[in-house]
Amino acid sequence: MGQQSNNGRKPFVITRPKEIPQNNNLTESAIMTVLLIQAHALNGIDGSQEVKEAHLAAAAKHLAVLIYRDINPA
Repeated sequence: MGQQSNNGRKPFVITRPKEIPQNNNLTESAIMTVLLIQAHALNGIDGSQEVKEAHLAAAAKHLAVLIYRDINPA
Protein backbone atom coordinates (compact mmCIF):
# COMPACT_ATOMS: atom_id res chain seq x y z
CA MET A 1 0.00 0.00 0.00
CA GLY A 2 2.87 2.39 0.64
CA GLN A 3 4.46 1.85 -2.78
CA GLN A 4 3.84 4.19 -5.67
CA SER A 5 3.91 2.94 -9.23
CA ASN A 6 5.97 4.69 -11.86
CA ASN A 7 3.17 4.51 -14.50
CA GLY A 8 5.64 5.33 -17.25
CA ARG A 9 6.28 8.87 -16.07
CA LYS A 10 9.40 10.59 -17.39
CA PRO A 11 11.18 13.51 -15.72
CA PHE A 12 11.12 16.89 -17.45
CA VAL A 13 14.20 17.75 -19.41
CA ILE A 14 15.23 21.34 -18.88
CA THR A 15 17.57 22.82 -21.44
CA ARG A 16 18.42 26.44 -22.05
CA PRO A 17 19.46 27.49 -25.56
CA LYS A 18 22.63 29.55 -25.41
CA GLU A 19 21.49 32.03 -28.08
CA ILE A 20 18.80 33.62 -25.89
CA PRO A 21 20.12 36.90 -24.44
CA GLN A 22 20.38 37.59 -20.73
CA ASN A 23 20.19 41.00 -19.16
CA ASN A 24 21.80 41.84 -15.83
CA ASN A 25 20.55 45.43 -15.69
CA LEU A 26 17.56 45.48 -13.32
CA THR A 27 15.83 48.43 -14.99
CA GLU A 28 15.94 46.77 -18.40
CA SER A 29 15.22 43.23 -17.27
CA ALA A 30 11.44 43.77 -17.14
CA ILE A 31 11.42 45.00 -20.73
CA MET A 32 13.62 42.09 -21.81
CA THR A 33 11.25 39.68 -20.03
CA VAL A 34 8.22 41.10 -21.84
CA LEU A 35 10.02 40.89 -25.19
CA LEU A 36 11.11 37.30 -24.57
CA ILE A 37 7.61 36.22 -23.50
CA GLN A 38 6.05 37.88 -26.53
CA ALA A 39 8.64 36.45 -28.95
CA HIS A 40 8.31 32.97 -27.46
CA ALA A 41 4.52 33.08 -27.63
CA LEU A 42 4.61 34.08 -31.29
CA ASN A 43 7.52 32.01 -32.63
CA GLY A 44 8.78 29.66 -29.91
CA ILE A 45 12.48 29.32 -29.12
CA ASP A 46 13.46 30.65 -32.54
CA GLY A 47 11.59 33.88 -31.84
CA SER A 48 13.24 34.25 -28.44
CA GLN A 49 16.66 34.00 -30.06
CA GLU A 50 15.85 37.03 -32.24
CA VAL A 51 15.43 39.38 -29.24
CA LYS A 52 18.51 41.58 -28.90
CA GLU A 53 19.56 44.20 -26.36
CA ALA A 54 19.57 46.76 -29.17
CA HIS A 55 15.77 46.46 -29.31
CA LEU A 56 15.27 47.50 -25.68
CA ALA A 57 15.08 51.28 -26.16
CA ALA A 58 12.42 51.09 -28.86
CA ALA A 59 10.53 48.38 -26.97
CA ALA A 60 10.51 50.47 -23.78
CA LYS A 61 8.93 53.40 -25.64
CA HIS A 62 6.37 51.13 -27.26
CA LEU A 63 5.43 49.49 -23.95
CA ALA A 64 5.13 52.90 -22.29
CA VAL A 65 2.67 54.01 -24.99
CA LEU A 66 0.63 50.82 -24.59
CA ILE A 67 0.48 51.23 -20.81
CA TYR A 68 -0.49 54.90 -21.16
CA ARG A 69 -3.30 53.94 -23.55
CA ASP A 70 -4.57 51.36 -21.07
CA ILE A 71 -4.58 53.89 -18.24
CA ASN A 72 -6.07 56.77 -20.27
CA PRO A 73 -8.44 55.36 -22.88
CA ALA A 74 -9.23 57.72 -25.72
